[in-house]
Amino acid sequence: MLRGLYGPWVSKAHKALTSPPIVGKSPEVTEKMRGKHPTGRNPTDLPTPTAGKCSTFEPADTWEAARSFSRGSAGGLTGLRPDHIKQALNCPVARIAPLLTQVVDIYAQGRAPKTAQPWLAGARLSAFKKKDTDVRPIACGDTIRRLVGKALLARNKSTIQRTLLKGKQVGVAVKGGAEAMTSVVANFAKREAGNYAVILKIDFANAFNSVDRGALLTAAEKRTPGLYAFAKWCYETPTNLLFDDECISSSCGVQQG
Repeated sequence: MLRGLYGPWVSKAHKALTSPPIVGKSPEVTEKMRGKHPTGRNPTDLPTPTAGKCSTFEPADTWEAARSFSRGSAGGLTGLRPDHIKQALNCPVARIAPLLTQVVDIYAQGRAPKTAQPWLAGARLSAFKKKDTDVRPIACGDTIRRLVGKALLARNKSTIQRTLLKGKQVGVAVKGGAEAMTSVVANFAKREAGNYAVILKIDFANAFNSVDRGALLTAAEKRTPGLYAFAKWCYETPTNLLFDDECISSSCGVQQG
């Protein structure tokens, strides 16, 4: 945090000062973190990804995905940070962009080693204090896996917007959507003051960690086939979440990071 105050990472310093505090490990907190990750069933009878529908990339795509990481983004279990990748890509001698792109293709096509999946698709887990006595689990996944995810989302952005998001929500890929919704709700409340009108706000408890992975992957295969192979590799089998020195198995839901 002090480095952020005296260096170029002003936004990081501000975030460190204003974000909810991280809760240290204790038997009570560890039990809460385990309770946030319920046991789920392993998806079965999932179709094999179709090779023609898998995404492939050029070095320029890898560059763009790497640039989209915020400066100072944290690393996952391996300790590799996005800034390390940026520095390597900027090195004129290394010329790693083509090699890194081959790795991105292997991940995107679901061909990465399954023996490494529990860790490479796992994450480092932190507990953030909520307003009550509860904690919020935040996962920081492997940097290469996040790089692949960014490249895939950029490649499939139009499909996602067209099939999943358009006209159904304002929180994702809608410029100024959150501000517009705030204004709409405020105007509605003002206009309907004194009338029998209701605004209903719903917040699902532990939503990220409660999604059925079988349903998730079935929907991905049907609606976003370009993402399916990678999603299947990440979530078909349980992954490991490391909370301090405690390993928590994740077999239900997706990571919130």
